[in-house]
Amino acid sequence: MVTTEPEVIGFPIDTNKFDIDTIYSSGTKKYTVLGWDACGEVELSYNDSILNYACGDNLEFEKRIIRYWTATDESNNNSRCRDTIRVKRISLDSVIWPRSWNNSDTTALACDGEWLLTALSNGYPSPEYTGKPEVYYCNQFTYNYTDSKFPGCGNNFDIVRDWTVYDWCSNKAKTFKQVIKIMDTKPAVIECVSDTITMELILMNAVQKDMNYLCLL
Repeated sequence: MVTTEPEVIGFPIDTNKFDIDTIYSSGTKKYTVLGWDACGEVELSYNDSILNYACGDNLEFEKRIIRYWTATDESNNNSRCRDTIRVKRISLDSVIWPRSWNNSDTTALACDGEWLLTALSNGYPSPEYTGKPEVYYCNQFTYNYTDSKFPGCGNNFDIVRDWTVYDWCSNKAKTFKQVIKIMDTKPAVIECVSDTITMELILMNAVQKDMNYLCLL
C-alpha cells in the first residue's frame, strides 16, 4: 500500500546539519524532536492539502499533496516550509497475481482438503482460498475470472482460472492463468489380521485321507 506518512517519506530536517537524537509522535500529525534545537524540544506539525486527479486530467499522477510544516520551539519561535508530494498512478505491471496450486508454485490441493469449507457452488475452489489479484492503494482497477475444468483420473482434476484485470484510467487490460490442481494423494488403508496363517490341521486331514485310500488298495 502506498503511504505518505512522514515516517516513510521523511521529515523537513537536514540531518547533515543537525544530529537528530529522537523524533517521536506526540499526537495527530504532531511530533516532538530532540536534539534539533540547542535550547530544548521542538514541536513539529503539518497539515495536508490534497488534490485528487481524475483519469482524464492526469494519467501519470493520482493525486498531489501539499504538506505545510510548522516547527515551534519552547520559546514559541517558529518556522514554516512546505513539501509537494505527487503520488503516481499504479500501472497494470504492479498487479500481484495469485500463485498456482500445481506442485510448482505451491502444493496442489488435496481432494478432501480444507478448501472444501469455502468451495464455490459448482464445487471449484474459491478465490478467497486460492488467491486473487492484489493491487494496493488503487480504485481504478477491477477484475474477474472464468474457470475451465480438466478431469483427471479418479477424483483428480485441474482448474485453469483465467484472470482479467482492467484499468479504467488507461482502458487497458491484462490477463493471467492460474492453475489449480486437485489431487487424491492418499492411498486406501488396509489391515491384515496376521502375518502368518496356520494350516496344520487341514494338512493332517488331507494326509490321513490319502493313507486310508492306500490301505483299501
